[in-house]
Amino acid sequence: MQKSKHYLFMEALVHRIHAHDEEALRFQEEFYRLQAGLAGEMKLKTTLADYFIKSDYEILYNFECINPRGFTHQIDALLITPHFIIIFEVKQISGGLFYKPAVHEFYRVTEKGVEENFPNPFDQAYRHRLFIEQFLQQHALKPPVLYLVVIANYRAKLDIAFESMPIIHLSSLPKYLESLFERYPTTTLVPHQISKLFKSIQQHLPARRQIELSRLKTGVFCRHCEALGPMIFYHGSWH
Repeated sequence: MQKSKHYLFMEALVHRIHAHDEEALRFQEEFYRLQAGLAGEMKLKTTLADYFIKSDYEILYNFECINPRGFTHQIDALLITPHFIIIFEVKQISGGLFYKPAVHEFYRVTEKGVEENFPNPFDQAYRHRLFIEQFLQQHALKPPVLYLVVIANYRAKLDIAFESMPIIHLSSLPKYLESLFERYPTTTLVPHQISKLFKSIQQHLPARRQIELSRLKTGVFCRHCEALGPMIFYHGSWH
């Protein structure tokens, strides 16, 4: 799974930020969330690799692009088949998950009873869907474009409010896809050609933040012990 530039930036940042920096803990928490998200995407990739897809298909992971209005899209995975195109929004969240449809509020209650709000994944995926539909229509293509929120953490509990929503646990993904293949008849869509269209607009997005050099520890990390310090030239090699 290819890591985004923002992930690589945050990975370097948490290693180099000074321990006394007032935002060090917040950066570490943000990187933990990115690690969890990447782990969820890897689980999705493994599940799809194990599932026997009944038709030709293409899968694009971590698809990133900028739309004509200058706004970004970052899609965890796109499955392209002759039957449909589906957008996967992967969440690696534990605890009890709840949703208030009237106000589009998505939140969880942790095992300690703490309530935390999260960005609404349905609205995120729906926005991606509108963009993809419009993009394909520019090429005279109108396949069914669907979206699905996939919960990759088996410890998460979904409230009954999700019953009619496009959200499932990862373990039920094969069965869910089987139902989609039965529901949507095959079209003239050629997955390889659609994949080429998407790749023509794909671009890796820059990191979503910047930081002053004065807030970072400089030097070289040892590959063996990860100590940080100056390098010494000794017997013809740098150490």
